[in-house]
Amino acid sequence: MLEIDDLDFVRRKIIIRRKKNGVSGEYLLMSDLIKVLKTYLDERKDDFYSSLFLSKKKNPISRQQIDHLFKYYAEKAKLPKDKRHVHTLRHSIAVHMLDASQSIELVQDLLGHKDIRSSTIYAKISSRRRSQYLGELDKAREIVKVSY
Repeated sequence: MLEIDDLDFVRRKIIIRRKKNGVSGEYLLMSDLIKVLKTYLDERKDDFYSSLFLSKKKNPISRQQIDHLFKYYAEKAKLPKDKRHVHTLRHSIAVHMLDASQSIELVQDLLGHKDIRSSTIYAKISSRRRSQYLGELDKAREIVKVSY
């Protein structure tokens, strides 16, 4: 659903319109992403379609095409069969954000959830986060006191 006009490189913003009752809004574009998008648009060499992403045939890319491409590349990358769907990207970014000690409220905002309870499904403790927490507990003697 992204359109070229949804990009504002001057303000470093993108407009995201959500489906399924999600919260739409403006979001910050990271500088690396701005470079990639500008390069993509320069190489695209067409002014006919307002859609941001096009298929090989230069038509606006459909959800079905995105699903097909994701499954194709997920198979090439040898992802487990149960992870070969586009939703894996949403799940991955949410878990990575939480592993990087970002708040559940930020995950809620970036995923466009109206209700924070929708975001908590990503808040399960990953192995990485468990190791991080246990390391912090090991150093924090005021929290965990061992008597001999």
